[in-house]
Amino acid sequence: MAQEKNSSEFIIQRLQTRALNMKVACRNNAFMFYNETENSSAISSQEKSFFVNREHRLLYWAIPKIASSFWKRIFRVLDSSNKDGQTIFNITNMEAHLNVPQSMVFLSYSRPEQEVMLASYSKFFFVREPYSRLFSAYVDKLLIPNGLGKTLKKEMVKSGFLDTSRCIWNVSFAELCHYVANATLSGRPIDYHLKPISFQETCRFNARLLGHLETFTEDSRAILFSSNISISKISGHVLDLDSENELGYINDITARTMEVLNTRETQCLGRFEALLRLWKVFQIRGFISKTISFPFYQRIDKPESIKSNELVYAATQAYGISGPAEVRHRQREEAMLEAYAGLPEETLVMLEHSMSSDCTLLNYPCDIRKRIKLYIAGDEFF
Repeated sequence: MAQEKNSSEFIIQRLQTRALNMKVACRNNAFMFYNETENSSAISSQEKSFFVNREHRLLYWAIPKIASSFWKRIFRVLDSSNKDGQTIFNITNMEAHLNVPQSMVFLSYSRPEQEVMLASYSKFFFVREPYSRLFSAYVDKLLIPNGLGKTLKKEMVKSGFLDTSRCIWNVSFAELCHYVANATLSGRPIDYHLKPISFQETCRFNARLLGHLETFTEDSRAILFSSNISISKISGHVLDLDSENELGYINDITARTMEVLNTRETQCLGRFEALLRLWKVFQIRGFISKTISFPFYQRIDKPESIKSNELVYAATQAYGISGPAEVRHRQREEAMLEAYAGLPEETLVMLEHSMSSDCTLLNYPCDIRKRIKLYIAGDEFF
């Protein structure tokens, strides 16, 4: 217990240092929307993504594509409305975004109450390496069917980047990068899943703790520890949070994909192709070894016969024989570097300019060219 306390206190200091460094970067670089003299209550456009827990005096900003579903599930468990003793593993990612209790929604409180929360609660959020975040958005939102597709297609068509006849699910990573870079540099509105973090009034939030996705588990444990919240309170008897969370993702993403496949917007993408891509996403995420093939090729002419529970079972079995996490997780980096290595030079240059503010603000090296040079092509993901 003493060792856990010392470790958590050390990590908390690291999270506090990150937050202080961000504040210095905000001041030195005069990032968009930042004014040192302004009170944090001036935040407006991001408040719909703020979640609170009054008992533990926590205020969390859920930034998309940085494990926000996981922390929303934690807040659901901690909320006073949780009378049934639910744990984070009883709540799916989809449920975490739907029917959120008003008691954990920042905007449900009066302005005086909000100002007290902004001034005195322990405020935190998570960030991640910008190139990784953009690639993750592509994998989750375009490589497989997702509810975001319809909205994103409207944006891309309106901006002249996509013909109305194009299938949004067949937009390449290079096309998405070109669109994001162009929209960012020209100041056009862009979906918040793709919008750089430095353009989201980050500096005004004035976080006390800043977590990194790259150290997500230990950062999350430390934040909970600092608020006197035990791991068992949120996870029950589950000790291996990482494995349970990955298996939960397989369940959630399969259910979501199957649901979206029943909508008109996905008719331009064949059902079998969509399920094949879903398996590929499990491999890109580092859940399943890339050496394990999609197990339903024999049903290529009857894709509707492939049921959600069958796919989840097959993926879970594959997960169990895919080797240790450190080996599986290398596939994430391999897939990302393959994707960026395939970008045209013009797009890569634009992307570097559009990412520069995030790299400076978040203190990431963002050395994508250096990493691409080290990339050795193997079994291709795309």
